[in-house]
Amino acid sequence: MKFGVYSDVHASTIPPRGEMYFSHSFVKTQDYSAYIRREDAEFSVFLGDICEYTADKSTDEASLDRAMVPRMWGRHPYIHVLGNHDVAFGSKLSFYARVKNPFLSRPGMPANFRAPEIPSIPVTPSDSPYFCFIRDGWKFIVLDTNYDESGTSIEGKLVRGTTYINRAQLDWLAHTLSDGMRTIVATHANLDPRQVDGKLHPCVLGNAAEVRDVLEQGNVKLVLQGHAHEGACSFCHGIPYITLRATVLGQYPEHYAIALVDVQDSAIHIQGFVDQPSYDIIF
Repeated sequence: MKFGVYSDVHASTIPPRGEMYFSHSFVKTQDYSAYIRREDAEFSVFLGDICEYTADKSTDEASLDRAMVPRMWGRHPYIHVLGNHDVAFGSKLSFYARVKNPFLSRPGMPANFRAPEIPSIPVTPSDSPYFCFIRDGWKFIVLDTNYDESGTSIEGKLVRGTTYINRAQLDWLAHTLSDGMRTIVATHANLDPRQVDGKLHPCVLGNAAEVRDVLEQGNVKLVLQGHAHEGACSFCHGIPYITLRATVLGQYPEHYAIALVDVQDSAIHIQGFVDQPSYDIIF
């Protein structure tokens, strides 16, 4: 089983800021779709933050629709993990509905316009911002890390600080892992306990230790993360935590970061492309 993975596109027409070249991300997403189609990836996992949220409604919605168009060309299923910028657009479920087919959300489209068919993967539950699905004998769990410390869902605003996973999701996670199936977890905010300058990395979830306790009771073989733009790789109690380098970093075509994940019976091979490192996980 092979699938593509990338993160933190932050596409927008605004000027560059530091290493983030927002407008270059539109072309990078096109290249990504072409690359994984060439490599016969079965589906894609995007780890959050498709656009750079600026609070300018017309700019942000146009950026979102434009960034989503390459998914039409790929003609393969996409799994979208909610990032903190994604939930700033409004409710989580309305955002999911929008990104499933951006053509339908564009103003001025004729009433009889027939949008292209996009393959999808059935997920459980189908009406939740966190969910799971099964593919080739593997379980995939997608987490929603956009809650405040009290467990209230963060929607319709951009939060750059610490976020959390709510209690109901933790209980669901424990139940979902209880069957012992080999599992890959996808998350935006980070779950590993890595530090920077002696302090917990600012992109680590506020209750990450509690989430790790639940993960360690299951059969988790890999955790894929976004949010921390520089990327990282760490291990905690036998579970590898791979943080994808942000696609938005650097000028195109010299720089961008995507990966192809090849899942085998006794190993997972992560083939990085351009700025994304490669990893081999043996179990």
